[in-house]
Amino acid sequence: MKLRAELFLISSLFFTTSGLGCGDHEQIIVSPSPPADLELRADTEAHAAARDGERIGEVLRGVARRSDGNTDWRVQLEEGTCYWFGYAGDAGVEKFSMYIWDPKDHRLDSARGRPPQGVFTHCAEQSGIYRLQGKVADGAGHYAVVVYKTKGPEKKVVVAPAPTVEKKSDVDLAAIIEKKAAQSAVGAKRSGDFVDGTAETSELYTAMEAGKCYWIIGAGEPGKVKKLFLYLWDPKSHRVTENKSESETTMVGHCAKESGMYKYQLKVDSGSGAYKAAIYVK
Repeated sequence: MKLRAELFLISSLFFTTSGLGCGDHEQIIVSPSPPADLELRADTEAHAAARDGERIGEVLRGVARRSDGNTDWRVQLEEGTCYWFGYAGDAGVEKFSMYIWDPKDHRLDSARGRPPQGVFTHCAEQSGIYRLQGKVADGAGHYAVVVYKTKGPEKKVVVAPAPTVEKKSDVDLAAIIEKKAAQSAVGAKRSGDFVDGTAETSELYTAMEAGKCYWIIGAGEPGKVKKLFLYLWDPKSHRVTENKSESETTMVGHCAKESGMYKYQLKVDSGSGAYKAAIYVK
């Protein structure tokens, strides 16, 4: 009787363990490359939804090795324009989700647990670089996103009382930045325009190319901005450098090892007032 009971227990454990190899715990094998028709299917979805639209940019691609695997992309959107993100997943993608954040990284909208092929829409209310995310909510596999744009709805013009005009500072912050660049970033040329800020913190993005060196220089109003801090993150959101300046001017330098969209933040740690920043490259 004891031997029979032990054999029954071993047999029960064998069948229970064998059952775990199937069903919910079955591993999904993802092919090394996406199917050839993936971009076409994503394009068809976007074009069908925005028949008068114009396709923009390159196809956005991603792959998830498991459920909840996701990819972030940085996309430039213009105020007053609507964008149609047509997406398609391969045979392993069962449900798909999309999310979008504004240039200050506040989440604006989402479409969760949708079929593996469809369209996600957003009409931009401000110009800037937005964060778009595709996520395989269920399943695993390759996916692609194609973007079309159309003119947004007309806005009603609201006439507001004339704001109180504050007296601008007589200090030429741009000249201060140019002088510092000539001293500290010899041979570098300014990339783009100066950016202005008055808030306690400003988060901005800039594209950097691998093999080039960049200097970000900021200057605040003397006597008003006491301490101006500067931080820099790489395209994978890893902080690469910072400068917690004890004065109204600040600067960081970085030689990019990978191309992509970098985020930098200016922070008035002490005092308040206007400040400017510019980027120089060599």
